[in-house]
Amino acid sequence: MPSHRFKLIYLPEGRSAKQEINLTRAKVIVLAGALCAVMLITVTGLGSLAAALFPNRQMLELNRENSALSQQVIDTEKRLAGLEKDLKRLSERDTELRLMVDLPLIDEATRQAGIGGNLPSPGLDPAEDMRNLLKRLEQQAAIQKQSYPEILKKIEENKEIALHTPAISPIANMRITGRFGWRPDPFTGVRRPHKGMDFGAVRGTPVLAAADGRVVLVKRVPTFGKVIVIDHGFGYETVYGHLQSFEVVTGERVKRGQVIGGVGNTGRSTAPHLHYEVHVNNKAVDPLDFVFDESVAIFR
Repeated sequence: MPSHRFKLIYLPEGRSAKQEINLTRAKVIVLAGALCAVMLITVTGLGSLAAALFPNRQMLELNRENSALSQQVIDTEKRLAGLEKDLKRLSERDTELRLMVDLPLIDEATRQAGIGGNLPSPGLDPAEDMRNLLKRLEQQAAIQKQSYPEILKKIEENKEIALHTPAISPIANMRITGRFGWRPDPFTGVRRPHKGMDFGAVRGTPVLAAADGRVVLVKRVPTFGKVIVIDHGFGYETVYGHLQSFEVVTGERVKRGQVIGGVGNTGRSTAPHLHYEVHVNNKAVDPLDFVFDESVAIFR
């Protein structure tokens, strides 16, 4: 039978004599198995070490994406917080403007539109919280968008009302010679209501329109003599009596301060003067309440 023994011959460094090792087949098998085991352990250990020291590319990429998303959430929260503050300031300004122009205020429940919630809180679902907050801010912005045109429209209306509200004396340096209210009639001495005011002035003194409006009457009548009536709209009307001359015609549009005639002594009058009336919704009121610069008045 063939021999199953192996002989290893090697020359140690620095020696001239060779060395021999006799191995049986069993020993060779054991040595080969031991070598394979050592190599397997070495490879496995190196693989685990490499995995621990150098994570795979996919994990690194996921970590980078998570970090970027976390930063985006933080940035979005800050932007939403800033937007919420800006809308709060706008709503406060909106309230101030509505008070100034006499518009109904928008209550807080309407502004919130039934949507509650604040900025995302730890422990809750940040995405859901941010969606709720964004929805509320969008609703507030929509309400504000509707509110400002309403305010601007009201401002324009108020400006128009102001222009058509009697606000100046119908003559410069007016001298009041007759008050509004009950007084003795200068011709009969009987007390009767005086529905306007009398302003003494020299004949021909310019008479001014007290506000913007449209001339609806230019006529001579027995009581007031030559009279002009101006409809200012918004329920206001002014009457100018005892005039000497007319400077406007029926249907003409006039501006506040425009000369419409001259002081005279026509009709039932004892001396040159202007009889001036202010009507609000067809009711005579004290004209002095519609002369906003009383410093020009001289009382007698």
